[in-house]
Amino acid sequence: MSSHLSPSSASLRPSKTAFSTRSSSSSRSSSSSSSSSSTIPLTPRATSPTPSTEATSTSPNQPETALSEATQQFAREIAKLECEKAELQREKDKIQKERDELASACDKANLAAKEKKVTDAERQRKEMYEAISVAAIILFFIPGVFLAATLLSAQWVAGVRILMHVQQVVGCLSGRMMGEGMVGWC
Repeated sequence: MSSHLSPSSASLRPSKTAFSTRSSSSSRSSSSSSSSSSTIPLTPRATSPTPSTEATSTSPNQPETALSEATQQFAREIAKLECEKAELQREKDKIQKERDELASACDKANLAAKEKKVTDAERQRKEMYEAISVAAIILFFIPGVFLAATLLSAQWVAGVRILMHVQQVVGCLSGRMMGEGMVGWC
């Protein structure tokens, strides 16, 4: 409870012993001496700098110091930004390299797809030519062969008949010449 009370109220409190009275009076005297010491200057005026002199001597240094600190801070920030810029440039270069690799892979894939398409088209063209040649053989060659065989057989038969007729005619004529006369009509 005494810790919450001010020193003046402590002196109003009755004390039971003489010791407590002395301690309270000594605390009163120390508090009064501390208040009186704050009003008395500690050093003489001639040795301590005046406020205007002190302000004058520190004011030119303060802007220079602040400017120097700000310049250093800006230099640190610029260095930090340069590092970040370099890091971003490395990341950009890495991304550009990946992009170029992807573009190259896409180009290769497109080229491979075109080559495959050309190869497939060529294969289909060859298959179509083979099918056309087979159809041509079936449609033209085989009937041509049969037609040729038919013409040859017809010519053979006609030739044989002509030979037989020539033989008969020559045989009839040869018999007349030999004097057989007209035995039979040839």
